[in-house]
Amino acid sequence: MKELWEKIKEALVSALPVTLIVYILALTPLVNLSAVELITFSVGAVLLIFGIGLFNLGADIAMTPMGVHMGSGLSKQKKLGLLLTVCFVMGMLITVAEPDLQVLAKQVSAVMNGTVLIYAVGLGVGAFLVVSVLKIVFKVSLSHILMLFYMLLFALALMLVVSGNGTLLPLAFDSGGVTTGPITVPFIMALGVGIAGVLGDRRSKENSSAWWPCAASAPFWPCWCWASSPLRTCSTRCRIIPSAMIFSVRSYKPPAIPPRKWPLRWA
Repeated sequence: MKELWEKIKEALVSALPVTLIVYILALTPLVNLSAVELITFSVGAVLLIFGIGLFNLGADIAMTPMGVHMGSGLSKQKKLGLLLTVCFVMGMLITVAEPDLQVLAKQVSAVMNGTVLIYAVGLGVGAFLVVSVLKIVFKVSLSHILMLFYMLLFALALMLVVSGNGTLLPLAFDSGGVTTGPITVPFIMALGVGIAGVLGDRRSKENSSAWWPCAASAPFWPCWCWASSPLRTCSTRCRIIPSAMIFSVRSYKPPAIPPRKWPLRWA
């Protein structure tokens, strides 16, 4: 119970500022909330705090030790191919199961296929976990990797804007944000701690924390490929043109025919 209470206090510290902001806004004329809405929000805030506390406790008890033992066990095998394969598959599957990514895919389904987005982001995260493992194995500096990938990231984002394909740019950056979810972060960070504890050197803390800066930029790359691909234009046209035709047919009104006047006169 003591550990659960500690987790609930952590969740309270995280959720209380947002809750107070909503209550303060409800007292101003900017937001008009009814009594039912305030009661519903209050009950939801209480349940959210208890839910986050229970989830964090479960992550510390089960998910984190599982990731640490898996990472250390794979590292002790001294088989780089097996380690890279498992990290790629686990990163992809955990990202696909992330609830935040599922919500984002439903919200942007009118612009991009949600299933394609989910698996593309999963492949990106898995690929960058492989990069993180190689960083630990070959003892590459974290600052060099982050500088390289983020310079490329912003350069490619500028290319999208200049070429007129910047409509998917917010989606690309939002995809990186949703991967920092409650399922992905604990397990991947624990996996990094286990691998860095066996393969790492004196910079083991840097190695264990290097996983997420690399993985957070991973979803940008598949979104950039989709935005630059001609398939995106074709799929957009195939989705828009039929709906426009249906709308035009439904909204079509035949011209009114004037009534005939009798008797008819012929020239």
